[in-house]
Amino acid sequence: MAQSVALIPGISRSGAIGAVILQIDTLGNILTESSSMLLPYIIALLSSFIASYLALKWFISVMKKGKLLYFSMYCFVVGPLVILFKYIFP
Repeated sequence: MAQSVALIPGISRSGAIGAVILQIDTLGNILTESSSMLLPYIIALLSSFIASYLALKWFISVMKKGKLLYFSMYCFVVGPLVILFKYIFP
């Protein structure tokens, strides 16, 4: 996730990770004040873990086969979408 967000101009991976570390105490307060939010946080964590694992597994298999055509098609689709959402829908 940090890798994909870092593609957006002005955002760095280390800055994003640092921001998360600075907000750890806020997350702790949210969880203690509202235990009803615990389940959605756990579901979000597990969903992002599974999606990341599957994406990495797919990408590693593409890299092993040496077929970067699929990755280039992905870049041609996602690249304009990032630009579209960055500049047209701020």
